[in-house]
Amino acid sequence: MKEQRMDASKLASLMLHWERTQLKANGLKAIIEKVVLESGVSREVGNVVAKYNAGRRTFDYKTAAVSNPNVTGETILLYTKTSTSVDWRKLCKDRKIANVPFGRGKPSVSVRLK
Repeated sequence: MKEQRMDASKLASLMLHWERTQLKANGLKAIIEKVVLESGVSREVGNVVAKYNAGRRTFDYKTAAVSNPNVTGETILLYTKTSTSVDWRKLCKDRKIANVPFGRGKPSVSVRLK
């Protein structure tokens, strides 16, 4: 099969067409992401998947440990690093503190073709 060459003008025209089409597609994608983010529900239509992600959980080990009556200043010192930071997660795990408050990261939506 013989390879066909494309002249520079045709290639430039094709690239500009791709740019315009991509800008339109990006606009549609942004609308889809906004609607799915607001609804909080993933959608799949045809080959398009808009997957809702509620955000990654973030744990507040410090609040759990400090509010626990079994954690004393001495306990905190056992988990205090020389840089004066406390490994709150390790403290909660080792002391079996289960009621750790948590938040969520920023929700997101990904849109892709199957």
